[in-house]
Amino acid sequence: LLMLVLPVGAAAQEAADDPVAVRVGEFTYTQSQLQGSLDSMLELSQMLRGDTPSEEEKQARLQATVDSFVGLGVIENKLTEAGKNDFTDSETEALNQSARSKYEELWQLLYQQMQQGDADVSEENVTAQLEDMGYTFDAIYDEIVLQTRQNRAIELFCKDIILKQSQVDE
Repeated sequence: LLMLVLPVGAAAQEAADDPVAVRVGEFTYTQSQLQGSLDSMLELSQMLRGDTPSEEEKQARLQATVDSFVGLGVIENKLTEAGKNDFTDSETEALNQSARSKYEELWQLLYQQMQQGDADVSEENVTAQLEDMGYTFDAIYDEIVLQTRQNRAIELFCKDIILKQSQVDE
């Protein structure tokens, strides 16, 4: 259940109520996408460490978040140039099915965990808890699309790079 879901998607539309925070070529990412990702990173860090990050750590995480969005923009631009950023209808359906399966798996896991603490757990409570944690179908779908695009970029741009075991170990 510790799946880190970055609330990013394809290029965001500029809106007056959600200004662009990062622009890389043809792709833009909004302030709410950046803030959502930063909040997720800080919450995960706080949960794992059990304390609140210092201001310096928060600034470092903000920079890491901005850097990740810039990297994502570069990947999406390069994939677009290569004609590999879009998905066919069958690929989109497969991505949807994968997201549905992952959501159902997480839902069942949370339901079982909640039942251990309270036998009267309702489906609505489980769904609301998942949403509060950021595990919506859309967030899971966006994460699967992101991973698929990253895999495409690796295949397209890195397939001829061969690492020695010592490099992997480093």
